[in-house]
Amino acid sequence: MLIIEDRPDIADNLCAGVAATDGITVAVVAGTLDRGLQLLFEMRPRILLVDIGLPGGNGVDAIRAAAQADWRVDALVISIFGDKARVIEAIRAGAKGYLLKGGHLAHIGEDI
Repeated sequence: MLIIEDRPDIADNLCAGVAATDGITVAVVAGTLDRGLQLLFEMRPRILLVDIGLPGGNGVDAIRAAAQADWRVDALVISIFGDKARVIEAIRAGAKGYLLKGGHLAHIGEDI
């Protein structure tokens, strides 16, 4: 799994939540969109967990890249923004799910 999240505290919580779930492992965390896109194509993860608001751009760009990849990547959004427009934009770009940061991140692996 690749996580693209700019806030280290949230990235740490996401990693801990995923680590508590059997069968899912975080391979790498990126803090910017550019680094996330680079790692997406280097690591070829099966799961992408991406924030919408990132330094260097919009996480939806990473979702679009994952949707066009030549391997199967399930992209999921983790965001503080839950408004209808952002959710629809992410789903149209190819996101398989949309999780709010206000939820219990300790159980994020169960939601994936």
